[in-house]
Amino acid sequence: MNGARRVTSQCLTTAAAAALAAALLSGCAKDLELPPLRTAPVLSSLSPASAWAGQLVRLDGTGLEPDPAANVVAFAGASARGLRFDGEALVVRVPDDAGSGPVIVTNGRGTSDPFGAFDYLGLGEPRRRAVATRRPILHRPIAVYGIGGDTFIHSRLYGELLSADDPAFGSGPAILTAAAPWDGSLYSTSLGPDGTTTYLSRFDTAGALTGQVALPFEPSQILAMRGVDVVLAFGMDDGAESVTAWNLRLGSQQLAPMPLGIGAFFGAADVGDGRAALIAYDEGFSTLTLAVVDVQAVLGGALPAPVFVPGSPESFPLSSQNLAGLAVAGTGTLTPLAAVALDGGDLLVADLGATPAFVGTVETFSPSPIEGLAGAATSPLLLATKPDDGLALIVDLSTRAVIWSVPGGAPGAASADGDVARVADATSNDVSVVNLVTGSRVARLALDVSPGSARANRYGGAAAFLPRDPAVPSTEDELLFPAQRFPGLVRFPLGEGTPAVVSRTPGITLVAAAPSPAAVWAASEPGALEVHEGRAWGTPIVQPLVGPPLVTAACGAHLAIAYDGVGATAPGLHVFDGSTSLGWASIPDAEAFHGLGFAGDGRIWASVTLGDGEHLQLWDPAHLATPGTPDLDVGVASRSANAAVVLEDGLWIVVDDSGSVGSLVSETFDVIRTVPLAAQLPVVHAVSPNRRLLVERALGGAAGETLLRFYRADPDAGFPQIDAVVVEGNVEGLAFDATGERLWIVTRGPDRVVLVD
Repeated sequence: MNGARRVTSQCLTTAAAAALAAALLSGCAKDLELPPLRTAPVLSSLSPASAWAGQLVRLDGTGLEPDPAANVVAFAGASARGLRFDGEALVVRVPDDAGSGPVIVTNGRGTSDPFGAFDYLGLGEPRRRAVATRRPILHRPIAVYGIGGDTFIHSRLYGELLSADDPAFGSGPAILTAAAPWDGSLYSTSLGPDGTTTYLSRFDTAGALTGQVALPFEPSQILAMRGVDVVLAFGMDDGAESVTAWNLRLGSQQLAPMPLGIGAFFGAADVGDGRAALIAYDEGFSTLTLAVVDVQAVLGGALPAPVFVPGSPESFPLSSQNLAGLAVAGTGTLTPLAAVALDGGDLLVADLGATPAFVGTVETFSPSPIEGLAGAATSPLLLATKPDDGLALIVDLSTRAVIWSVPGGAPGAASADGDVARVADATSNDVSVVNLVTGSRVARLALDVSPGSARANRYGGAAAFLPRDPAVPSTEDELLFPAQRFPGLVRFPLGEGTPAVVSRTPGITLVAAAPSPAAVWAASEPGALEVHEGRAWGTPIVQPLVGPPLVTAACGAHLAIAYDGVGATAPGLHVFDGSTSLGWASIPDAEAFHGLGFAGDGRIWASVTLGDGEHLQLWDPAHLATPGTPDLDVGVASRSANAAVVLEDGLWIVVDDSGSVGSLVSETFDVIRTVPLAAQLPVVHAVSPNRRLLVERALGGAAGETLLRFYRADPDAGFPQIDAVVVEGNVEGLAFDATGERLWIVTRGPDRVVLVD
């Protein structure tokens, strides 16, 4: 072009100049042609519309750059570059903390308008993969008793009396309890079926009910009396503090309700000679009152007037749920002494001789409250527990001095049989046996809950997560698991709520839960399925099973159970819709199940070992029959599988066959892809909600520990191990929460709920 200009500037003929100009114009016109107009991206679809971090979503639209990485997808809280194209769809992996809302694509062509309403489900797996909290599973005893060498606790967790020696013992629901060690009896009160009538029951140490009566009022304390074979019940009757007496061995009322003539009752204790000591306030609520009642005389029909003993109006005795604010020491001596737990952490002492009187106080040098009292029979020694100080003090009431201190734990409820006291720890499930004369701990018992299933379970089911009901603000996330030591199904709130047992069916082995509609299934070794629908923790609906369950899978309101034939009619598959059995199908040749789940169309897939190797079967719940025929049966391996799990890209089968390999199968169970594994993956105990993290409960920790291994579900890398965490105790159950960011673990020895986040 510059040369042309130079030539043009010289003298040329008109024709030559015109020809040159035409040529130049032609060349310039060609150089000025513009490429087609580049338009900004326009999105038309987003699938799936909800996902966890790390999962793949597909975006369809126009204006996308051919290079996937040149397309930046902005979610509400984070961005990610395109990963690849799947046909015309741009595939992108959801970034951590993506947030919910519309998505936007930006590339060299421009920026799209916000599109869709992506729902971010959460990280989908623990962020740190480290232990965050450990919470003990406690009985929190209300009372503890010793009878004939056995130890009994009134467990808040179970709401009843339990035996340390006999896991089958159970009193049923109990509000108040008492013991009569001298005749091997235990007593409890409970509400009847009408929810208003209170019943008083008597049990022997084998758990047999030996007597029961309906009480005329709801008592605040019951007291077994030595020598007169009655149980006293104290409570409000017609607006007055009253007492009634029953002989449950005979089933007869020995004393109709009679007013005590006091203003406020705080507790009673057996003096051991046919008398009962009461601590109360007078009718003016100004004078601390000690009343000694001759029960034998009361049974004759006359209630002696209470003996009012002047005391300090400022000193208020403490009372626990079981009213352990008063105890008597020296019940086998001529002059027993009583001790009252005072508000400031000290003891008020009373002489229960011929002329009852307060005789002074015992200073404990600590303002922390006294939780339990237990008096010796042959001496004036008394044990007082102070859980806040971690001490059990032994006091000589005659000299009003502390003579022994038994440190350790947080001693709470206590009682004595003779000169031996039993003390329940408030922060563990231990019970200490203490010699009151020497002040020494002679034994320690562990009444652990022992979570876990009775049968070895390889594929979960020993714990289930039930999310809170968003429509009910008072509900909490809960973990459910079976207990072995004292059989039952335990509800463990993961917030501020109180753990409770909702079933005492022996041999519960598996538990599953569904959030909507809320349902909890508990399957037992004897072959029964309890169904708690709609978070109703009353009487469950019970359905029979054909044998002990092995593996479960839940989806919505449906539950699938596999039997391995051990103790069952035959190995097979059972399906329920809520509490309704849809039927079961036997699989006669089944040797083991390695996985169970629901396909997208509602049918059930099962990985089952038959005589010729591992098979995948597909069953329609509507077509179950005995014997049954699956809709699809495909042999996928010549050897038994280690595991079968659904990951983000489909169903994978893991086998050890000339080395560990994993195979991805199609919807028709054809093998699509087989990859070697970076490390042996023996068993998969849990899969994160985002289907990208595998958890194995492994051997290999130190004594008393369990090793949890975490594997990344990355076929290209051979499912490598990416982390491990050591958990104290034996891991019995694993359950992810709804976001996957919290893995809840139930351990035994120590009994704990452990959070890995």
